[in-house]
Amino acid sequence: MKGIGILELHVEKIVLSVTILILVAVFYTQFVMEPNSIDEGTPAEVQRKVNDEVEALERRLRGDSNVPNYSVSGFDDHFLNTTIANPPGNNIQMAGIVGRTPFEPEIGKGGGKQYTLPRPPVATGFEVTHGHALLMADGELGRELAQIIDRRAPYDFQYVSVAATFPFAQWISRLESGPERDRVPTRWWGGRRHIAGVLLQRQELDPETGAWSEVVTLPPLPGQIGYAENGQQNWQPGEVQQALTLVTGQPDMVQKSPFVPTQGGLPWTPPGEGLGSLAQDTHRELRSLFNKLEKVREMITRTMERERNSANRQSASRSRSERTTTRRSVGDGGMGGMGMSPGMGGNTRRAAPTSRSSTRDMSPLERLQQQEAELVDEIMAILMPADPEDQNDNMPSNNMGMGMGPGMGPAGMGMGMGGMPNTRRANPGQAASSAGITKSEVRVWAHDITVEPGRTYRYRVIVNVLNPLFRRSNIEKSQRDENYRKIALGPSQQEIEAAPWSPPVTTDPTNFFWLVEGRLQQQAAEIEIWTRFSGQWERLTTDFYAGDAIGGTSTIEGPMGIQALRMFTGHTMVDYASIGGGAASAAMLYVDDETGELDYRTVEGDQENINHIRLLNELDAVAFLQEMGAGGMRRQRPGMMNDPMMGPGMGPGMGPGMGMPPGQKF
Repeated sequence: MKGIGILELHVEKIVLSVTILILVAVFYTQFVMEPNSIDEGTPAEVQRKVNDEVEALERRLRGDSNVPNYSVSGFDDHFLNTTIANPPGNNIQMAGIVGRTPFEPEIGKGGGKQYTLPRPPVATGFEVTHGHALLMADGELGRELAQIIDRRAPYDFQYVSVAATFPFAQWISRLESGPERDRVPTRWWGGRRHIAGVLLQRQELDPETGAWSEVVTLPPLPGQIGYAENGQQNWQPGEVQQALTLVTGQPDMVQKSPFVPTQGGLPWTPPGEGLGSLAQDTHRELRSLFNKLEKVREMITRTMERERNSANRQSASRSRSERTTTRRSVGDGGMGGMGMSPGMGGNTRRAAPTSRSSTRDMSPLERLQQQEAELVDEIMAILMPADPEDQNDNMPSNNMGMGMGPGMGPAGMGMGMGGMPNTRRANPGQAASSAGITKSEVRVWAHDITVEPGRTYRYRVIVNVLNPLFRRSNIEKSQRDENYRKIALGPSQQEIEAAPWSPPVTTDPTNFFWLVEGRLQQQAAEIEIWTRFSGQWERLTTDFYAGDAIGGTSTIEGPMGIQALRMFTGHTMVDYASIGGGAASAAMLYVDDETGELDYRTVEGDQENINHIRLLNELDAVAFLQEMGAGGMRRQRPGMMNDPMMGPGMGPGMGPGMGMPPGQKF
C-alpha cells in the first residue's frame, strides 16, 4: 500500500462519519427542537408587529402610500382616445394612431385633480308639428311601440314632433372658459364633440283651470339612440365601446331620431315642413290649388273628348267622301304627340313652354296641360319643400335603416327599413373629422307618440352631450364617482327651469263633425262625421233632428274584416233654427254632453273652418302623392319609412335593446 495517503486509506470511514453527523443534525432539528418557530418576543410584541403589517397593507389599498399609483386605461378606451377615425381632409374610412401613451397622468394624494365641468346650454327655436299615423306593428319593435301607444289593431295614433336648435358652439365655449389650469383637458373632449341624446319634456294644459301640469320627461322611443344623464349606470363588458360607437358613428340617428315605422297615409315630415306644419293661410292656399287642379283636369278631359269627337267626325266624313288628307291625326284619344295628362292615367306630363310666343302657338289642350303642370309643381313645393342644407346633411340611400350591425340585440325590429344606414356624404365645403360636430348650431328633433285626442301640450327639448369625463379615472374621487359611468351630460336644472317652452299644440279630437246642409222647415241638419280608422279618414253623412246624439255607426271593411265603426261625437243636436232672422242666418244648435255648453254651427262657417280645410287637404294630399309617384318618399328623410314596399325587416341582430342595458335608451 505504498504511496496511498491517509485520506485515501480511510475514505470509507470519513464518508460514514459525515453521513452519521448529518442524520444526527436532521433528527435534532426535526424532532428535538421546533424548526418553524421564530423567537419574536412576548405575545404583545407579536400582536403589535401583526397590526403594523395590516396598517401598511391598508395604506397601500387606500392609495396613501408614497409610491405613485398609475392607472392604465383599458384597450378599448385607449384605442378610442388615440385613434382618428377620419383624419381631416380624408374622405376614406381609415384609422390613424396619434402615438399618445396609454398611461394616465399620475394620481397624487387625494385621488387626482378636480376639473371645472360646465353644463351644456338648452335648445331653443322650437318648431312643432302634429299629425296622424298608422303604426306598423310587425316584429318585436312594433309590438313594443303598440304597448306604448296603448291601442288595439288597427294601431291608429296621433303624434307630436318637436324640433329645436342646439348652440353647440356655446357648449365648446363653456369648455374653453375659466382658468386654464382648471379646464377639462382639450384632448379629453376634442374627439368627443357629439350629442348623446335628445329628450322631450312635456306639460299638459288643464282646460278648466288654464294651468299647466307637472313636467314629464319622455324617454327615447324603442329603436332610437338617446342617452339620459345617469351616473349610476352599470356597464357590462363591451357595452361602453358599443355605446360610443352608436353615438359617434351615427350622429344623425341621435340628433334627428327617425320616426316610428308606419304604413299608408301621409309620410312623416320634419317639424316646420310638410302638411302638418302649414299655417292657416297656406292651408287655404293649398285648398285653392287643389280645387283649381281639379277644375283644370276636368277641362282637360272635356277638351280631349271634344278633340276625340272631332277627329271621329272628320274620319267619318273622309270615309264617306273617299278622300284623303295629309293633316296630322291626333289619334289615341288626343294624347298622341301631345303629352298625357296626369289625371288621365299617367304621371307623365309635357314640359311647359317658357316663352310667350310658344304659349301663343300652343293648342287649347296644351295650354291646359301647362296650367296643370304649374299647379302640380306649386302643390308639390308645399307638400314636400326642398331644403338643400338638410339634403346635404341627410343624403338618402336606397335602403335606409338603423344599420347597427350584428350582435346588438335580438332580431326582428320589423321597421320596414332594410339595409345599411344613410351615412352622411362628405360635403366638399367641410372636411371630415373624428371630432364630430363642427357646426355652431345643430338642428335636433324628437317625437311624442303618447298624446291623447283633444289635449293641449307644450314641450322643451333637452339635449345631452357626450360627457368629457366619461370613463376618466385620473380625477378627484368624488368627481370620478359622479362622472365615470355617466355617458351623457345635460343642462343644469336651473337652466332647464328658466328655458322657454314651445308654442302650445292641440291634438285632434277622436271625431270631427261638419254641418253640410240644413233644412229650416223640417228643422233637420245634414251632418258629416269624420274619424280615423286604419290609417285613413272614414266619413259618415246622415240627417239629425232635435234631441239626436250626433253620431252613428258605419259598416266598413277593416283589418279584421267587415266591422261596425262607432262614430259618436259627444254632442247632442238641440235645434236647427234661425238665429238672426230669416233663412240666411239659420244654424244648428247643439250642446256638449260633458260640459253642458251650448254652441252652434252654420254651413258657411264649417266650409271655412280651418280644421275642415286641413282634413280635406290631407285627403287630397295622400292621393296626390300616390299619383305623382312620390309615395311619401320623395326626399327619403330619416323617419319617412312608411312605404310597405321597403319590406318589414331590418336584418338580424337589430332588436330594440341593441345589447345595451335598460334605463339609458330605448
